[in-house]
Amino acid sequence: MAQGIHSPPLGHIATMLKDLDTVIDVARNTSSPVPMSALAAQLFRLTKSAHGADADALEIYKLSANQIG
Repeated sequence: MAQGIHSPPLGHIATMLKDLDTVIDVARNTSSPVPMSALAAQLFRLTKSAHGADADALEIYKLSANQIG
């Protein structure tokens, strides 16, 4: 992953986002706070807009890569 190569791939961003949205919906219906899941969903939405829904979910690390170096 240090070179930006993800093998094996973790999964599609769209799949991760679908799963996170399910967690958030269940939490909402049960009045359970899930702030980190909500934050993760927003970060995956940013990643999806930058890299596309079919990109590997590990592309999320690139959001901060530009900030670091």
